[in-house]
Amino acid sequence: MSTMPTPPPQRSNPIVWLLGSAVVALFALVVVLALNSKGCSENKKPGRRPEPYSGEKKSETELDDDSEPPTPVARSGDKVKRDELTRQPKPPKKIDPDRITAAFQPGKTYEMILKGDAEGKATNSSWGETVVVYSQFLFECAIDRTIESNDGTTLVELRHYKVVRNAVVDAKVEEVKLDFGWPGQVTLTFLESVAPGSYVIFDSLQPFATDFAKNEYQRRLDQNAKVRGTVDSLSGKKVRLTSENGKGVTQIEPIECDLNSDERDFIFATAVLADCFIMPNLELKAGETWTVDGQNLAGLIDPSLRGDTSGLITVARRQDATTGSHPAVVLEITQGRVVIDSTTPNQYDIGTFTPRGKLVFDLEDEFVASADLTGIITIEDCSRDHILYETSWRTTPEIKVTYTCKIR
Repeated sequence: MSTMPTPPPQRSNPIVWLLGSAVVALFALVVVLALNSKGCSENKKPGRRPEPYSGEKKSETELDDDSEPPTPVARSGDKVKRDELTRQPKPPKKIDPDRITAAFQPGKTYEMILKGDAEGKATNSSWGETVVVYSQFLFECAIDRTIESNDGTTLVELRHYKVVRNAVVDAKVEEVKLDFGWPGQVTLTFLESVAPGSYVIFDSLQPFATDFAKNEYQRRLDQNAKVRGTVDSLSGKKVRLTSENGKGVTQIEPIECDLNSDERDFIFATAVLADCFIMPNLELKAGETWTVDGQNLAGLIDPSLRGDTSGLITVARRQDATTGSHPAVVLEITQGRVVIDSTTPNQYDIGTFTPRGKLVFDLEDEFVASADLTGIITIEDCSRDHILYETSWRTTPEIKVTYTCKIR
């Protein structure tokens, strides 16, 4: 509204005051109803976002009263083929079979632990209101990969998602804006034409509405103790993955669990051979650089984001190092970004991650033993099925990621 010219003050029109007050009162009612039904700054997406819990003991598969369990598409023991997918992930390039057999040893279990924390501003827009919240976000993921067989062409592993969870700490509501978009502009233009002075009256009433909304959102944050945790639906599940050199994951089999469509698609997009692509040539010298497809960094991103990863990053070889008694080398990500795309027909859901930092590559067992990365992650989540308004959630926090992998 502030972009419109303000006409000279005119005598107040009681009808316009009444209409303006009604609009503000209606907005306040919408805020209260929204808070009571959803809670502050939540942006649920059934079947894609994990279900919230608040500290009490709760089943990992328990849903909120207003949510419906996603329909399973793969039951325990089902063998789902890659060609059954409507949208297949991009296959990786074919590599030397000797690299695959060296990096993934049959009978060994690779214990991977990923942790991350982010902080920054998140903007949540919905039906005429925009709320800016300064937040902190924490996540952790523990996965065991047991290699059952590997001949350099076909690799079979049992993947156990032991823990996949995160927590959001909403610290402070910084700003609330009232914006009714073009329908509001049309309405006010009409009011101004029949009752001059409408813009002035509405602008004078708007601060009362926004202050009320801000106080209500902050009250709800305080009431919820500012902490909401989530356990991802993958947590605790086991899946047998079969992958082929040059094709990617070609078959998955849930073990004593069911998978919904998001989980199935996410697992098929797994970059099983990522370590081989991150260090494509063991003879690379210090100072040399190369590019890596962003899909090979999917293992360093919070799994609850789901989505396909793409993009390009540049990696450079730095100094030699050791991991335990093994020779190793330090790799550094110097530029590039990873794109995370979870778009559906009704939801534009995309993120980017610009990682910078170092990885330690074990030259004897040929795998990434650890990583410490920082960067900016941008997430934009907008509905595309509203004619008049949109609902959206945007954030660009700074994120820190640590990763470790051990063989047993």
